Amino acid sequence: LESSDDLFRLLRELEEVLQAQTFQQQNQSSNNGKKRKLSRRLVLEKAHWSPNAWQHLETILERYSSMIESLEFRSTFDPVKLQTLGKIERLILQYTPLGPFCLCLTASMQTVKELTVGSSTLSVTSATLFAQSYLSNPSCRLQSLDLSGTRFLDDASSCLANGLRDHGGSLQSLCLSECNLMDEQISAIVEGLVVCCRHITPAAFSLRELDISFNKSRHRSTTYLALLLKASTRIRKLSMGFQAFGEAKRIDLSPIFAALVSSSCHLTELDIGGNNLRDSDIPSLVDALCHNSTTLQILDVSANRFTNECIALLANNFSRMTTTLQQLIMEDIRDLDHQCIPILTKALISSDNHTLHTIELDEKKLVVHSRKGNRSSNNNSNNVYWERLKYRLDLNWSGVRLLMQQQEPHRSSRCGGSNVPLALWPLVLQRVNNTKTTGGGQQQQQHKNMKSRLPFAAADIHYYLLREGSVFLNHIHNQ
Repeated sequence: LESSDDLFRLLRELEEVLQAQTFQQQNQSSNNGKKRKLSRRLVLEKAHWSPNAWQHLETILERYSSMIESLEFRSTFDPVKLQTLGKIERLILQYTPLGPFCLCLTASMQTVKELTVGSSTLSVTSATLFAQSYLSNPSCRLQSLDLSGTRFLDDASSCLANGLRDHGGSLQSLCLSECNLMDEQISAIVEGLVVCCRHITPAAFSLRELDISFNKSRHRSTTYLALLLKASTRIRKLSMGFQAFGEAKRIDLSPIFAALVSSSCHLTELDIGGNNLRDSDIPSLVDALCHNSTTLQILDVSANRFTNECIALLANNFSRMTTTLQQLIMEDIRDLDHQCIPILTKALISSDNHTLHTIELDEKKLVVHSRKGNRSSNNNSNNVYWERLKYRLDLNWSGVRLLMQQQEPHRSSRCGGSNVPLALWPLVLQRVNNTKTTGGGQQQQQHKNMKSRLPFAAADIHYYLLREGSVFLNHIHNQ
């Protein structure tokens, strides 16, 4: 923008667009009875504007803030220039001090539900103003606080911990990833959350996700994290990966594993990758996974120091993990070799586990593919085990456990009168709908969430199940 006239022209065009979309949205809601939410993101860079331009922007925010999904500032500016944010629910601050912003816009920030502060520093003054001027306000609606990549100065972590201790019950998500926090700083923040959870009713403590990855947690932090998991029934996701990043020291996570078996712990996703764990840590983890009260569904143990013997111990207990575990992520484990593929395959096929449907491995490293002039039997055997492992995971993913639970067989004229459960048909149709045939007869994957999954693999198996009947189904289950 070369002049103030260009700025005013741009703001007027923005106002006209938002006004037209508001009119269109009102017409759609009156005709169809449904209100369609329009997603808009307003980003302000290098906002060195005149006072009149700021006033015009305030007018736009007051009138059309419901149309704007998020407001992002990507430059350092004086928050005194902006008197209101309208009813913005998502606010992103880049290179902007948090404390002065909260002090000047306390009343206007009460509608903000998601606050992200990136590429900035958090001083003691800013943390104190954030806790006293913003969090302490009874009308504060903040649900998500993302401070990832923020540098904490001096004793700012203690000031933030005090604010969370007194007014952190409404937070649902807290992200402190890549803040280079030490063990004492993390333990102070988590201790504040524990005190907050104990001072209010468990139902009023809303924290569901906590991310402290890429910091320097040690035994004290893990102890307070275990207390938090036992005290709260709401926490579903805990990310504490790469606490030993750049160091050879092993991180003791035994308090976390012991907290998983607590009746008050309802954790569904745990990331402990990159903590330099060894084989000696697996027995306590396996005991926690096999406990009846464990609710864990996703486990990430990537980038640790596990060996094939460790994987064998984990795989041999698949039959005991019949409750909740669905995804096991084991990428970038340098001490594993291709022998772990047969171990996992044999253990999963011989077990009664029909819940585990995803195992993420380094396929390029662990699966030995045959090359021209190198067609050995070991390579072919490894590939067979890999394909069988994927087939079995596909069966679990498509709900084979539901078929096993149906005891009485049903006859269907579509499969020649053989005994095939009727519950199999919706699964086949679902898998067929997830694939399509392109020119040349090749099938392409349509399921976006499962990048490494082949939807047609289970569909092919279901075709053989339909053709051969329940006897073949039992044969696959036993083998």
